[in-house]
Amino acid sequence: MVGVVNAIDSDVGYNGLVQYTIQNSSQSAFGIQLFTGEVFVQSSLSAIIQNYRLGPRTRANPLLVDSVEVMLEIVATDSTLRPESRKSSTTSVKIKIHSANVHAPVFDKASYRVRVKENNAPGLELLQLRAEDRDIGRNGKVEYKLATDNDGMLAIDPDTGVLRLDKSLDREQFSTVSHDSSTTILTSSYRILAIASDRGQPSKVTFVNIELHLEDENDNAPRCLRDVDKVMNYI
Repeated sequence: MVGVVNAIDSDVGYNGLVQYTIQNSSQSAFGIQLFTGEVFVQSSLSAIIQNYRLGPRTRANPLLVDSVEVMLEIVATDSTLRPESRKSSTTSVKIKIHSANVHAPVFDKASYRVRVKENNAPGLELLQLRAEDRDIGRNGKVEYKLATDNDGMLAIDPDTGVLRLDKSLDREQFSTVSHDSSTTILTSSYRILAIASDRGQPSKVTFVNIELHLEDENDNAPRCLRDVDKVMNYI
């Protein structure tokens, strides 16, 4: 039960028996007991929250609201046996629906891949992570973090999700070595785990993988593996 509406009719008998109805039928999530005036929830309130979330005020800034107000128009009518003689009165009831932290953020991609050339300038923006949370208020405000310890190589803006390189990278130092039967191969990829969390209490979180590929530049000259210490001439 949400609340009770009470109206008094000084007549007696059916003329004084009050019936209650909700006039604005668009608010179908709520109902009212015909003779007691008890207001109750008869269907999910999620649709009301989502419709409000998609409005211009909350799309621009989800922190503007943590609740939604609904106005019900309640009509109290007497029960006289002749419908044309019935008298009624109308009142407004304001109901505040508080948002619950129902949804976790959802990234727009299952994973991310990005390529960058070595010897980059520090502060280079790599990509922007995007996640959406269908809740409103703080429950729908997304914050971004990096879960992987990267020794200060990468940073992410907690509000915008922009991922940037804070250091210049050298592929030769960054790479790992793998061997096959005939060659030595430098592989230069780095996996990062990012987090999107809402600001509810407690918060809900989602993880996503980011794969960083470092492309080589021709910045090294050939060198001998060992010094030549003796030259012999044969005639």
